[in-house]
Amino acid sequence: MINETKIAFDRTLRMFEDGIQKIPDAHWRRGVGDFLIPVRIAYHIMIGLEWFVTALPEEEHRRMRRYNLDWEGPVDDMPDRQVLLDDLAWMKGRIARWFADWERESEGEARTFRQGQALYFVRHTQHHVGEFAAVARLLDLEGPAWIYPETVPDSIKDKA
Repeated sequence: MINETKIAFDRTLRMFEDGIQKIPDAHWRRGVGDFLIPVRIAYHIMIGLEWFVTALPEEEHRRMRRYNLDWEGPVDDMPDRQVLLDDLAWMKGRIARWFADWERESEGEARTFRQGQALYFVRHTQHHVGEFAAVARLLDLEGPAWIYPETVPDSIKDKA
């Protein structure tokens, strides 16, 4: 189950990255209403991902986190597209280490907790990637491409 969850995370992050790359700079800080703004949604996703990979206690994490702006506040101070893409590459490395730690853990409560945590954050990220796609559509822009699963192996098809 760890590998399947890791694959789902990877696909979701690739869709997120694709969405960031497709939004022109002229639309990065503009959107529809106060919420559907590409930079706001992307920043919120990054806050969530940073929370996902932290090993720090909550109060220490809040003091030390990289993404410390109010994601619902003004968007002018939020990172531009390239900074966020660079940060996403950094975040992917942290997520890879998080999954490696999970794979090394023995069976038990910690491993079960990580499974729930991973599923929550992949759902959270995918939900907001969907919002990212919606705002792109509302702005008549191309949204993130959907990444489909691999083709079904013949060994599974034969059992159907």
